[in-house]
Amino acid sequence: MLVLLLTKSWDYGMLQFLINGEPVGKAVDLVAETVAPHETTLPPVALSAGEHVLTVRNVGSSADGGGCYFGIDGWLQHRHE
Repeated sequence: MLVLLLTKSWDYGMLQFLINGEPVGKAVDLVAETVAPHETTLPPVALSAGEHVLTVRNVGSSADGGGCYFGIDGWLQHRHE
């Protein structure tokens, strides 16, 4: 399980997270009137041993406006066995 510690702001956009090129979960809307922390948990993904790539794709802005920026403050990774 991967928990992403994100930031919301007025000039941020909507993000889609991908693991190894495949979308994981729904797009996350990070537009907010003021800067604020936001936590999102990605759905579990079966991964083999070895390296994997997490990609962040800007997929636009919400109906509330926004922009193209994003902030990742950290992440928590939990091994599910």
